[in-house]
Amino acid sequence: MKIYDLAPIGIPGGANESLKFRIEILRCAGSRTFHPRVKRRETYKLEPTFQGGARASKSARWDHEIVVDDEHMDRLCEKISGRTAASVLRQVIRKIEETTLFAGKK
Repeated sequence: MKIYDLAPIGIPGGANESLKFRIEILRCAGSRTFHPRVKRRETYKLEPTFQGGARASKSARWDHEIVVDDEHMDRLCEKISGRTAASVLRQVIRKIEETTLFAGKK
């Protein structure tokens, strides 16, 4: 398996929001064909819900990142396959560019 984390794609009009995709490229057992799985990296902030006295501050926040299945993009890419991981990656990136809100806005 090969894993590629793509550069964040800014959302027009979104306040510092972006889409962050992770592409996993797998080779089926007994096959020379590669197939992709598309996931999305999501970030959220945690902050304490209790009063910590003098130690508590507004800077007591933590960023956490989770990886979730992107079922929409995964379905759009389910027919993509190729003989090399690189060719599959190129096809997936092209599909992301064609189908996101940002097509044609570079």
